[in-house]
Amino acid sequence: MKKNGFTIVELMIVIVVIAILAGIAIFGYASWRSSTIETALSSDLSSAASAMKQELNFNNTYPTTIPKSYRGSTGISVKWANSSKFCIEAEKSNIKMRWLSTEGKAERASCPTTP
Repeated sequence: MKKNGFTIVELMIVIVVIAILAGIAIFGYASWRSSTIETALSSDLSSAASAMKQELNFNNTYPTTIPKSYRGSTGISVKWANSSKFCIEAEKSNIKMRWLSTEGKAERASCPTTP
């Protein structure tokens, strides 16, 4: 008499393969999500920096708050500003980025406490 079906060993191998594939998918998703958030924050910081520079052109000093002309995402704040430079920060999902006017680019870091 012939029995149809899978052995315990075959079922265990299938379960192990599925677990490995699920682990790879979870780690890949986390990396992709972090990269996507960084890209969005970088874009928002760039837009906010442009609004800050526009305020400098009209008022001869950087504002101490995000200008009203900025229409991007929330979560961006001016940490400090004076007549020659500024630092703005953005945070989302525990990822913090800054835009330091002297460097002119977004970085994954916090603003220095003083200019």
